[in-house]
Amino acid sequence: QALDSGAWGLVRANPGDRWAGHPNAKLFVLAHYSRHILPGMRILHVEANDQNSVAAYNDDEKKLVIVSLNPWHVVHCLKYNLSRFQLTGESAEVMCWSTDIDAACATCGKATMRPMAYKQEATCTLGRDLQLHHWFDSKTIKTFEISGLEPIQ
Repeated sequence: QALDSGAWGLVRANPGDRWAGHPNAKLFVLAHYSRHILPGMRILHVEANDQNSVAAYNDDEKKLVIVSLNPWHVVHCLKYNLSRFQLTGESAEVMCWSTDIDAACATCGKATMRPMAYKQEATCTLGRDLQLHHWFDSKTIKTFEISGLEPIQ
């Protein structure tokens, strides 16, 4: 449910009393999917060393989106093999957003100039080897947007 009291809804609220409170952490987890995997994109299978990833491709923008979750209480490295793709130029730009689920739970009701619940990380470049290796803190979800890739025909 979008609006409900306690931890049930995406946003803490009681519409019957015309009251809305702070967002719950699950709102920011949903954002990883709804802000980046858009209508018209093709859902793909990405080879990763776990089953907590989903990927989609935008043919018009030549953009691959991967959303991955580390649900465990340990740091974890995911290695994506993107060998089914090729670069459209010399390299591909990788943008990343992350949500630390525990931090989001603790800070959802906190006013801050440095949001912790959904933040963009530094941009990096994917080289010709098409290997993306990324470390995840415990209980973290990340989204990667990789521009400049196209499927090998």
